[in-house]
Amino acid sequence: MPVRVTASSTRYAAFFLLALTINIVDSTLVRSISDPGKRLFVAGGAVFDLTLTVSATYYWLLVRPGIRGRASLMAIALIGILRATFLFPNARTVTAAVGALCELGLAAFVIVQVRQRVRHRRSNPDPADAIRQARSARHWSLS
Repeated sequence: MPVRVTASSTRYAAFFLLALTINIVDSTLVRSISDPGKRLFVAGGAVFDLTLTVSATYYWLLVRPGIRGRASLMAIALIGILRATFLFPNARTVTAAVGALCELGLAAFVIVQVRQRVRHRRSNPDPADAIRQARSARHWSLS
């Protein structure tokens, strides 16, 4: 039977605990491997975990239910990349690739938002309505 988490403070706590667990497990796993070739391979996987898995967890627990805005997801991904860079300095190539994926995601996000705004402006040219709609748009806020 699936458990449904509804309170926002419970969702924040769940995200924090999951992100902390991923960080601890990945850093322990990478540091426990003595072979440099295997360590680099595992560090590459850990970079993906720290960036993409933590970001996906943030999305499912906080963004999708509407507690946080979609724009804050990029900040979480960048923090994950920064953490991975300090934790695994020998995996810079993988970190750069994940950073490029995040940058492409940001560019796609901006393009989609601009297209939606242009489409809305064509259907409703009244500036007062556009300002009201922009003020009430939850997906643009970082909170």
